[in-house]
This record gives sequence, structure tokens and C-alpha cells, in this order.
Amino acid sequence: MVKAAIQLKEVEKIRKLDDTESIQLLQTILKQRKESIEQFTKGNRPDLARKRKKREATIIEGYLPAELPRKK
Repeated sequence: MVKAAIQLKEVEKIRKLDDTESIQLLQTILKQRKESIEQFTKGNRPDLARKRKKREATIIEGYLPAELPRKK
């Protein structure tokens, strides 16, 4: 999923993403996942929040540099 998003962005820009752009894209994807978790939780679907989105968010966070503040 992340790889596809990076490839799509590179096609849009017609070049490889630099490190800053890659990190920004990862932060955006992470923010989307966290918003999905919130919506699933509010929609009384904690199974979907826990099962899919929380795992994805944890994996994405692992690729972000620790010193950068992450979007909430």
C-alpha cells in the first residue's frame, strides 16, 4: 500500500521523491489511517479499527524518523 502510494506520487511528479517528500507522504498516509481508526471506533466497529488500521499505522510509524513530530 505504501509502495503503491510512493510510486503513484512519483508518476505524478515525473521523478523520484526525495527523502523529505517521502516522509511527508508517509505522514499523510499515517494521518489517514488514524482518522480511519477514529471513524471505525465511533461507528462501533472496533474490530475493523483494531484488525486492519491499527496494524497499518504501527507499521507506517516504524518507517518514520523518530526525531520528527508525527501528525496526529
